[in-house]
Amino acid sequence: MCIGELPDPQWIQEQIDQVKDAVLHELVRQCVMRAPDARPTMSDVITVLTQQAETLNAQELVTLTGRTATL
Repeated sequence: MCIGELPDPQWIQEQIDQVKDAVLHELVRQCVMRAPDARPTMSDVITVLTQQAETLNAQELVTLTGRTATL
């Protein structure tokens, strides 16, 4: 979603490195951990994405409409 490409297991680290936003980069890195217990829960993912959208909205980099953030 962040880079506009489908995940490719052979290039996963290179794809993660393309995510320039530090918060999203860390979230993606955590989501692809091999051990399921090391990955964030969906609730955690939603919390991070909501906080990030609110931060970007406060900086006027996105517009929030309900549950949608638009660049």
